Amino acid sequence: MTLNPEQKKMPLKGKVPLCGIKSQTVEGDKHKGERVKFTNSDPAMIRFMMNWFRDICNVPDKKLRIALHIHNLHITPRIEDYWSELARVPINQFQKTYVKRSSLRHRRNILYNGTCGIVIHDKNLFRRIMGWKLGLQGYFNISS
Repeated sequence: MTLNPEQKKMPLKGKVPLCGIKSQTVEGDKHKGERVKFTNSDPAMIRFMMNWFRDICNVPDKKLRIALHIHNLHITPRIEDYWSELARVPINQFQKTYVKRSSLRHRRNILYNGTCGIVIHDKNLFRRIMGWKLGLQGYFNISS
């Protein structure tokens, strides 16, 4: 993938843009189809990344999709409502929830609400984030 200098420009100076870039690099999907996906089960990380995508990356709400992965022991009537309220994304923008069978017989963690994936199908955003990552690596003299 060839990136132009504009794609390597950092969005803003400060900790929030850098934290978002590193979070996306560490927890983000490494999909070759040039989509952006961030997956985590920590509500604070999902909230942070939703704000980062909206405020730093300027992603319009209509482009945001949510993909949930849960075990069959964690199915509750409000699990989609929980993530919808937390991410501020309407349920009609959710992909089909993936339910994995569990070999356990009872729910161990009553606070677990599955894993939430933020999905954005936007090759330009994907390339911009990859450019920021390469820009950071160059700044700190880190090779891929």
